[in-house]
Amino acid sequence: MAGFGTGPVADHELIEDCPTFGVFTLHKAGALEPGSTSTWRWPNGLVVVVCAGLGGITLLTGGSEQRIEIVRLRTRLGYQPLFVCSECKQKRAKVHERGGVWLCRICLGLEHASRHRNRWMTYSSVGRMLDLVERRSRSL
Repeated sequence: MAGFGTGPVADHELIEDCPTFGVFTLHKAGALEPGSTSTWRWPNGLVVVVCAGLGGITLLTGGSEQRIEIVRLRTRLGYQPLFVCSECKQKRAKVHERGGVWLCRICLGLEHASRHRNRWMTYSSVGRMLDLVERRSRSL
């Protein structure tokens, strides 16, 4: 994982480049109803079959199978489904695929691309640039 000021991050470490399942997308599509089966395709050619059962889903990807638990969190407006990451056991709204494994972004070490745009420009450097422009405009 890259640290602050180390430059761009490799593409395979960005969330935007990894297939993602959102629990709300699956819920809206009816793919979380026990007994339902649905097929999902990504632009990179990945095809995943989602088989829903009681308390979770099974993801079938090119011969491999992974079970992901789903819990229902009680809210003021009813119940909200959430994935339970297989690695850290935390409740998450999304799981991402990397290397044939579906986990949360933290366990996979993924980051958003927007975190790495213009990281070389800090607030102090922006302030210095504005001061320089202001001084130059006064001298003209």
